[in-house]
Amino acid sequence: MMVIPENLPTEIAPLAWMLGQWKGWGMLSVDEGEDQPIYEEVEGLISGVQMKLVTRIYSASARESIDPIWDAATGVAALEIGDLMHEETLYVSLLPGSGVLPEPGQFETREMVAQGAQSDGYCARWVGRSMGPRVQMETDALICDPAATVYQRFSRMYGLVAGEMLWANEKQRDGEEDKVELSGRLMRVNEEAGEE
Repeated sequence: MMVIPENLPTEIAPLAWMLGQWKGWGMLSVDEGEDQPIYEEVEGLISGVQMKLVTRIYSASARESIDPIWDAATGVAALEIGDLMHEETLYVSLLPGSGVLPEPGQFETREMVAQGAQSDGYCARWVGRSMGPRVQMETDALICDPAATVYQRFSRMYGLVAGEMLWANEKQRDGEEDKVELSGRLMRVNEEAGEE
């Protein structure tokens, strides 16, 4: 069970479930060939009245045949972790809500924005929604390094399911359908939420 920090800014309270350190496993979709297992780390930190979300993706190889229903702990235990492949830092803000406290067990959908950069040559502004223990967002501005593959947009989903963070990232090239690039299933490493 997570511990919500006493100094949690009300501006990001609906995202409190994402704070702290997470680790897990997932799959990287490969254009040609079989999908590859990956090891993932996500850290959610309080940064002023924003959440700083740092994601690191490492190459990995599985010691046994991968079962897609593995939980985070089983998946991590089955992996040999390799080199850092990708890192991203996002600064996430929620737009003001109604100011009315929802009933216990209920939530208010909140609009959100985020800005960030990735180590593989992309900078983006994201827009989306926080809906209780679920976040959906997509890029509305995307800048890429001249050496990077050109994409029209990225979209992403995070969700808290049975105490684990599930997430998926999709990319879209011009004239093509969205394609899932990364997916993950992570467990909380510590119980206390982070502060930068």
